[in-house]
Amino acid sequence: MVMSQHSFPPYAVMVTIDIVMIAMTCGLIALCFFRRKSIRDAGANVGVAFLFAGIIPVTVLYVADFYTMTLLPLRVGMAAAMEAMAALHLRYSWYAYLFALFATMCGIYLCLRAYTSQLLRQEEALRAAEGSEARLANAQRMAHLGSWEMEYEAGKATWSAESYRIFGYQPGAIEPNFDLVKAAIHPADWDAFVENWWRAYDDSDHRYEIEYRLVRSDGSQRFIFSKAEVLCNEAGKPAKIIGTVHDITELKRAEDRLHDAIESIADGFVQFDTDDRVVMWNRRFADLYLELADLLPTRPTAEEMFRERIRVGAVGEFDVPVDDYVRWRMEMRQMQGGTPSVHRHSDGRWLRTTERKTSEGGIVAISTDVTELKNRETDLSEAKTQAEFANRSKSEFLANMSHELRTPLNAINGFSEIMCNQMFGTLGNPRYIEYAHDIHNSGTHLLNLINDILDLSKIEAGAFELKEEEVEVAQVVAACRRIIEVRAKEAGLTVATRLSGKLPKLWSDERIFKQIVLNLLSNAVKFTPAGGKVTVFAEIEEDGCFVLSVSDTGIGIDTGDIPKVFTPFSQVDGSLSREHEGTGLGLPLVKSLVEAHGGTVELESELGNGTIITIRFPAERVLDNPVNTMSSKH
Repeated sequence: MVMSQHSFPPYAVMVTIDIVMIAMTCGLIALCFFRRKSIRDAGANVGVAFLFAGIIPVTVLYVADFYTMTLLPLRVGMAAAMEAMAALHLRYSWYAYLFALFATMCGIYLCLRAYTSQLLRQEEALRAAEGSEARLANAQRMAHLGSWEMEYEAGKATWSAESYRIFGYQPGAIEPNFDLVKAAIHPADWDAFVENWWRAYDDSDHRYEIEYRLVRSDGSQRFIFSKAEVLCNEAGKPAKIIGTVHDITELKRAEDRLHDAIESIADGFVQFDTDDRVVMWNRRFADLYLELADLLPTRPTAEEMFRERIRVGAVGEFDVPVDDYVRWRMEMRQMQGGTPSVHRHSDGRWLRTTERKTSEGGIVAISTDVTELKNRETDLSEAKTQAEFANRSKSEFLANMSHELRTPLNAINGFSEIMCNQMFGTLGNPRYIEYAHDIHNSGTHLLNLINDILDLSKIEAGAFELKEEEVEVAQVVAACRRIIEVRAKEAGLTVATRLSGKLPKLWSDERIFKQIVLNLLSNAVKFTPAGGKVTVFAEIEEDGCFVLSVSDTGIGIDTGDIPKVFTPFSQVDGSLSREHEGTGLGLPLVKSLVEAHGGTVELESELGNGTIITIRFPAERVLDNPVNTMSSKH
């Protein structure tokens, strides 16, 4: 089929259309190449591929069209070229256009879908960022922590909302700048702030931390802790600075309250951190250790403080090298764990120090001046030594006077007894006999009293010796009962004995054992009213110990007065008109004599309900006893 030349648009128009379409295709290819990252990020690769699939057939058709209209006529003539172009369009153009339309529409749809998804993701990310920013702002508000940044060249600063509030302004109310910061910082802290600011700019570390006071527009003062870091550009030059401002006013007030509390302590207080460096101390500590007054503000370590005290001679003398002594002192410091240590200062003062570990691993030390207490202890020790010396001297004197006191009394008692019995004839007047009886009774009483005093003095002086032998307990108890029964009947009392079976022999001083039993019986008879009863009980306990108890139904003793009865010369009834005579030596002597045998004395009593006194001799003094060790020796 032959088509005429006039069936097509003018030649120039056709060529122009071909050129424009080819150029548009090349431009689209170039655009996709340079925007490949954004296309990939949006996930539009498939859509772009469909667009290219739709453009390429049409582009090929236009290239062929351009060829038939420009180059082919030069070879075959215009008519033949037009025929060829007509054949080309009739055969392929509809297929190319339909495929291009389908592929392009699919590409456009896929690209729109990809970019829409990207917009949705960006919007979601923006909302998340806004939420994070809101949470960050709330966190900063609650923590009183603001953030800021500033560009060096532009001088433009950006503050967070909390930074505005810390400086005393509503967020966004003013334009933040360096002059605003200068006007707010306390004049006394400005130089230190500027020094840290430029040091961060110049130093390789590019950081600073500083604490300063902030004066708000309303005149209120806040304490600020600020940290900042300088960021450099690719050339390594400082480009901007970012930082934080932390309002620590409440913390400072709490520290002030803590400091006031520490200052109110009467003792010296010092705290060390985990590096064993001083954190805080009170004035009393500085007063106790005047040699450390200049060193404390430098926050020294405990070892540095101790070495300084050694250097100025504030520590007492020691016989080891300084380094060894310091090392030992530091080790002891870590091991004490709250145990007080007392040391003497070179000026004569005594200081007691208690060191405890904190929960963080540091140490808190409390120092107390105990000089007065140590002096009192020294005085008390000296007084005790003097008293013990005086008591020992007295006891030694009485022990040595035994012969001198007893000899004249024995003579008085002997001669008075002769006179009572009228061995060399009658005395004449009966009153002389009565007087002789009085002299004999008084002398006997005085001799017994002196014997008790001398025995007690010998025991205290350590000069008392036991003449140990085998003692028949039952016989001694029976003899003592016969002696005391005369006085008991005169007082209207009953004396009973309850001995557990056949008692074994006792390894003891018979005279002393008899004296112990007599003293207990005499004491019970003395303090039991008429109609009462005194009972002696003796047995061997399961552990082999010998036990002897004397109980009565007498007046008893108040619980608070029980310690008095074992004190020499002490009387429970201390009045001059007391009902019962006595020197107060009976039970103290019993206690000393029993303890001389290695035994013990126990007293149970209740006012108005009688008394039970129990003596206990150790098992080794009981002969013929399985648990006894004395029987094998004697």
